[in-house]
Amino acid sequence: MRNVWNDYGVFFSEKFCTFFADKVDEIMKRETGLIASTKIGLSMFKPTHGLPMYEKGEISVIRTAISILPEFIDNINFYWKAKSGKIISTTDETFDEDDLEYWIEGLKPALYWEQVSSTVQNHPFQKDLPFRLIVQNFGVLMNLNIDISDTNEVPLVKERLQNLIENFNRRSEEKNRKNGVVHNYSFQECNHTVTLNIDLGSAGIPFVKKILKNLADNGKVDQVMLDL
Repeated sequence: MRNVWNDYGVFFSEKFCTFFADKVDEIMKRETGLIASTKIGLSMFKPTHGLPMYEKGEISVIRTAISILPEFIDNINFYWKAKSGKIISTTDETFDEDDLEYWIEGLKPALYWEQVSSTVQNHPFQKDLPFRLIVQNFGVLMNLNIDISDTNEVPLVKERLQNLIENFNRRSEEKNRKNGVVHNYSFQECNHTVTLNIDLGSAGIPFVKKILKNLADNGKVDQVMLDL
């Protein structure tokens, strides 16, 4: 996470990075009722308002954005100030968290819940897949239920997806995570259905497209149910 911010000239100490992430999650849960997940969190891209992402002062601010996959972005501002009057920088390793007041401006809870609960109708995936694709309502955890009529193909499908994820992460890491990374994934099997549970991390929707292309190239998949 810290390396991505560095690309925009914002540098964090380990302590401030933890403080910032924890407090954003805390405020989001308290004021919107939403919990940070693989698809709800801070955008890893520069906000669109053209102002500096970070300004230091008696009241300091980080300008960032809420991201709700697949495509929703909304600018917000995270502010903090010290009751003692000290100016606390994002690079400070030693500071008293109890001395800091912090808040977010720009949150729109009703709009976020509309995004979370709406059905994905015009999903950003290719239309010419050789299998039936069903996109479920927007949820908190992402999974793909992959139906394969020939159960002998199940290990091959799993191996191809595992290789896809591992190779994608390796290449992205070599480029300072330019394309983001997939955080965690696991497989479950039940007869002819393979379920891929995946934490997209910063890889986002572009990686979902890679998964679908990989399955299409496999040629043995009958249907994919994608729960965003």
